[in-house]
Amino acid sequence: MNGDAVMEQCISEILGRTELGRSYVKLDFSVPWKNLPVPGQFVSLGCGDDILLKRPFSIAGFEAGGASVIFKVVGNGTEFLSQRSPGDRITVLGPLGNGFPAEREHEVIYAGGGCGLPPLLYDISLRRGGKGGPLVFAGFRTASDIALTGELEAEGAEVRVVTEDGSEGETGLVTGILEKYLESLENNCIIFSSGPMAMQKAVASLCISRGIEGFLCLERYMACGIGACQSCVQPVRHGKGDVEYARVCVEGPVFRVRQIVWDE
Repeated sequence: MNGDAVMEQCISEILGRTELGRSYVKLDFSVPWKNLPVPGQFVSLGCGDDILLKRPFSIAGFEAGGASVIFKVVGNGTEFLSQRSPGDRITVLGPLGNGFPAEREHEVIYAGGGCGLPPLLYDISLRRGGKGGPLVFAGFRTASDIALTGELEAEGAEVRVVTEDGSEGETGLVTGILEKYLESLENNCIIFSSGPMAMQKAVASLCISRGIEGFLCLERYMACGIGACQSCVQPVRHGKGDVEYARVCVEGPVFRVRQIVWDE
């Protein structure tokens, strides 16, 4: 589902910069969008004159006149953005892509890992104030990688931390802990997931095996963000089962679990 906000390129002013720890940075910037972008949509941010291609980031928050992204500093592009200060200006293209469905028939259970958590955070922030907090399964390799759990809890979420080495929270893969939870769940639910592709594949398999509806926000390198370069294609199944190649930046990044073809 496309958002109501209309895609455009603009020169934005940095409104705020917050270090969140674990090399994560939250960047707030002005946008001219009059309508709400959909969680799962993303923006492409310019990273200075020395870096040709913009960098894609999921929208992590939105208020009238301003949007935010959260990213981990891992290369030249994110290093440039992490050094921006209020009053600096950057190029912003967005909002881009398709996001999570706004209408959901059942309770949403969230599953994410690392840099995949920001779009889930945004979705949760839009639904704050309901009965009880949504449940988030957040997976990390080890305790030193844990990030954004405080931000999720601040929006009312109940966060179950899972580390592969057992150094904090529950031990194992986030999908294994999620599967055990689903076995004990009496009511129907929907899974919203965002994170590494291996995790997403396991979430898809889990949803299909249990007959659960699920939506995945896929991580792909999106060079242009508008579908022109076709560097982010993903095999998907349409209609009668025909396999086509969808552009993650345009037809995605959010797909139904049953759409995605993993073995092409």
